[in-house]
Amino acid sequence: MARKERIFTNKKRRVYRKHISGGETIFGGCFVFFLVLAGVWFGLKGDDFDPGERDISMAVMEESQVEDTLYRSPLQRWADPAQVGAVTPAHQLGIFPASILEDGWVPSSRPQRFDESNLFEKINGAAPQYFQYGFNALHFLSIEKKQAELAISIELYDMAQFPNALGIFAAQRDDDQDLEELDGAHFYRTAAGALGVVGRFYFKLTGNQNAEPVQEKALQLVKAICEIPGDSDQSSAIYAVFSESLGIPFQRIVYEKSDVFQYDFAHDFWFARPDASRDSRYYVHSARNSEEAGTLYDKLLENHLYDFTLVKQSADKVVLKHNFLNTYMALARYENWVYGVENVPDVNAVERVLITLTNALFEDEEI
Repeated sequence: MARKERIFTNKKRRVYRKHISGGETIFGGCFVFFLVLAGVWFGLKGDDFDPGERDISMAVMEESQVEDTLYRSPLQRWADPAQVGAVTPAHQLGIFPASILEDGWVPSSRPQRFDESNLFEKINGAAPQYFQYGFNALHFLSIEKKQAELAISIELYDMAQFPNALGIFAAQRDDDQDLEELDGAHFYRTAAGALGVVGRFYFKLTGNQNAEPVQEKALQLVKAICEIPGDSDQSSAIYAVFSESLGIPFQRIVYEKSDVFQYDFAHDFWFARPDASRDSRYYVHSARNSEEAGTLYDKLLENHLYDFTLVKQSADKVVLKHNFLNTYMALARYENWVYGVENVPDVNAVERVLITLTNALFEDEEI
């Protein structure tokens, strides 16, 4: 057991030194004297302090000022004197065509390219949504018109293929805005720019102010983006069915890459609203083979039955009624296709609408 030791003791201090020198005595007395003298001086002075008596005056500082030779004018982009006034070479614009610099606009930044490994440096919080839609690369460039103090940032997202570009555009666009079409691009104008899609590209144009010249330049940039070589076709058989066979306009067609119907097993579905005034939607998925389509069909039906009641069923088709919304949906399959219609308000109409979609998808076949 540890021994307890006392912290305090009542024993008197004992001095073991036999002799204290005179010098030590004199130093101790002087030290105490100066401490007392300093205390008296501080007491007499109190808060009597005039900074002007001790601070260096501005006049003195100005007289002794050293000439500043450290300043250097801001660095300017070097330009070959022989090329002054010429169009910026194409290799300095990256993927962008030289036509983006029409009307006196010049680059205000070097072209930048971001891929999946460093996209977070540009759009940290939004990057996962782009990855969900098959993001390939972001091409970024800023241009300006110095005389008018105008600037526009160009974000060009290469989504690898048209469905992915349409998907991210549909996920981010403002549904209240009317879309415009120009040279194959579908877009809408913002207060200081534009958002849109053309082929595999999704683009954002953002100006530094809400001004007519910015709007005009944004429109010209849309044309320029359409000039970029590569796959700019809206190539998708399902999109063609909705757009051409059923006559549904671009703004009512949507592609969802993952978590369709909020199911983690459902991917790659196309949706289209045949009527702008209703919430009814067609949906279509093309599987790799009939076995995969059958598995997906069975999973969809199994999970739908948690929220829907079975109204009618055949070998490859069911009609369901939502338990709370009282709307109807149809789910069908044929070979490698899974398709149907949802949010139909009338039970008699749901099968008619499904027949319309079936005929459009398989117009040359008897089902």
